[in-house]
Amino acid sequence: MTLPLMLSIAVGSFVERTNIKKELAIVATVTRVILVMAIICSLSINNYIILSIFLVTFLIGFTSDIINTIRASWMKVFLSESQYKSDVSIMSSATMLFEGLGFAISSLIIALGNVKSFIFLDIIFLFH
Repeated sequence: MTLPLMLSIAVGSFVERTNIKKELAIVATVTRVILVMAIICSLSINNYIILSIFLVTFLIGFTSDIINTIRASWMKVFLSESQYKSDVSIMSSATMLFEGLGFAISSLIIALGNVKSFIFLDIIFLFH
């Protein structure tokens, strides 16, 4: 994920200067959904699992930069200064919490193996 981090300055500059932020946000979000599905599909292809996961992870990081830049610019436009400071703090805390939860669930799924992990995910979505 280092390369998307290095590109985030260029991505942020491009997104700030463009007038199609809404369209970029939609395209980036749809792209992320497709990329997550690509990770799931790559598990069935045993030849290039590691390569495909690294490639898709890079692209997800890249789309995250786009979405985060758009979110930050919209928050500045729609919130007052006092609301902005408190909301950024709450959003950062929630993001860290859910990223940690995502890593914990991912590690559990990897530890369970293919069949048990699909059963685990089915149970989660069944009671959602």
